[in-house]
Amino acid sequence: STFTANAAGDPAASDGGEGGALYTDGSGTVSVTRSTFADNTAAGEGGGITFRSFGAVIFTDSTVHSNTAATGGGINNGAADVTFARLTVRDNRANHDGGGILNQGSGAFTLEDSDIYRNTAENGGGMTNDADGTVAVTRVTFWDNRALLTPGGEDSGLGGGIYSLGDAGAVPQGISDAERRSLTRIGQIG
Repeated sequence: STFTANAAGDPAASDGGEGGALYTDGSGTVSVTRSTFADNTAAGEGGGITFRSFGAVIFTDSTVHSNTAATGGGINNGAADVTFARLTVRDNRANHDGGGILNQGSGAFTLEDSDIYRNTAENGGGMTNDADGTVAVTRVTFWDNRALLTPGGEDSGLGGGIYSLGDAGAVPQGISDAERRSLTRIGQIG
C-alpha cells in the first residue's frame, strides 16, 4: 500500500491531529507490511503514522520518508507491544522530538534490521525514546540524522542518532563504534 500527501489536523486552528496518513487505536493486532508512507503531515504527532493500539503492532518491510509533524516526524509509537523490522525511515522532520521515530509506548518496543537516516528534529534526529517499556534496538544503522539547536533552547540539539529519556532499560545491540558515538543521552551507552 502507498500513502502519499495526506494530512491530519490544522496547524492554523491549533488542532493537533495525529497520524498524517495512518492512525491506529483499539485492542486488536495491527500488521502493516510492504507499504510506503511519503510526504504526509500531522499538526501534532506522527507525520506518517501514529500507532496507539493496545494489541500487538507489527510494522515490517516498509519505507517511511519525507513526512513532517510537531513530534514524531515519520512515526509516532504510543502502542503497547511493538515490533518494527526491515524498515527504511529517512528524510522525515519533527519540530520537537523524534525526527524519524518518536517512541512513547508503555510496553516492549523492538526495532531491528532497519536503516534510519537523514531525519531531523530538535532532539532525537533519528529517534526519541520517551517510553516506559523496554526498548531493544538490534542491527539498526543510524546515519546522518540531526538534532538541531534552537535559539535560547537549553534542552535542544540532543541525540543526533537517538535521544533516550525513558524510564525503562535500553538494549542496543549490533551497533558500530561510530554509531555509538552519535547516540548521545541514551542512558546505557557510554
